[in-house]
Amino acid sequence: MLIFRPKRSLRLDPRQAEEIGGDINRAAADQHQRRMQLRQQDEDHARESHDDPGYRPGFRQPQQHHDRAAHDAGGDRTQPGLENCGTAYGKLVYSHTNSTVRTERNASMLQPDRAAGLKRVPIFAKLSDNALQRVAHTCAWRQYEAGEEILSFQDPSTDILFLLSGKARVVIYSPEGKAVVFGDLQAGTIFGEIAAIDRRPRSASVEALKPCTIASLSAQNFERLILEEPSVALATLHRLAANVRALSERVFEFSTLLVQNRVHAELLRLAGEVSGQNEVVLSPAPSLSDIAARISTHREAVSRELSRLAATGLLRREGGDLIITSVSKLAKLVHEAKGD
Repeated sequence: MLIFRPKRSLRLDPRQAEEIGGDINRAAADQHQRRMQLRQQDEDHARESHDDPGYRPGFRQPQQHHDRAAHDAGGDRTQPGLENCGTAYGKLVYSHTNSTVRTERNASMLQPDRAAGLKRVPIFAKLSDNALQRVAHTCAWRQYEAGEEILSFQDPSTDILFLLSGKARVVIYSPEGKAVVFGDLQAGTIFGEIAAIDRRPRSASVEALKPCTIASLSAQNFERLILEEPSVALATLHRLAANVRALSERVFEFSTLLVQNRVHAELLRLAGEVSGQNEVVLSPAPSLSDIAARISTHREAVSRELSRLAATGLLRREGGDLIITSVSKLAKLVHEAKGD
């Protein structure tokens, strides 16, 4: 027969409580320092190949780079048959979220498949097949699970990254934990180019919303690439110009539009990302919190406006989807609010 007795409460005097609190803080600080050391080792291994003074785009690094990376990680853990992509990441992938070393999950992707994936990135659209193969050899390749952080705000890393599959989000969190969402990234998008150009800390965080395949190129190799391939330089300029226009538009909306008009503008922006049709299905429907984080308001205000639009027939919910029944009418509301 089991007898359950209530636990006696533990009473501590102030001195004991202070000592225990100090131990907990020291343990947390030690754990954080260990994570940062592992992350620095990760970046050092990448730079060891990427930033070699004798390195030129498209040429494989000497084998000792890979052997040293595997040895430093705790022995030769190289898996037979893995594709060598020219960096320490070609054989091993280091997780920023824990202290274990995990084998690259997409390592079985053949070099032609990697080049084909890069071909879908707009800035590489005009590169020759040989040039794409060289870029694919030079890139580091990684797989991220949904919820993993790909880039961290204010991180000193300077690689440029290419999202080949999956979906990610650009966001900054306030000290209080409030999310400011800048936008979502679809497959084929480049990101991290600002730090790759000015070599300053990251201007935002990037998180994986779905499992993502990422190729990355060091800032030094990206600089060489745009000097050698004018089409890549021009496409990058177009990309930066488009970003400036989009951010300018959002600053204008924040400064001049009412919350309900900002909801309209964001729905119109989401509709444009999905289709050019007049009736658009957003699947899955964006959450109230997501829309609120994008337009700097609270979810209750978003909920009220979506309900009002549904009452007018402009929106309709079906299961987990949100249907915009007339993009043209929604666009008219936005243009009238902006005075276009």
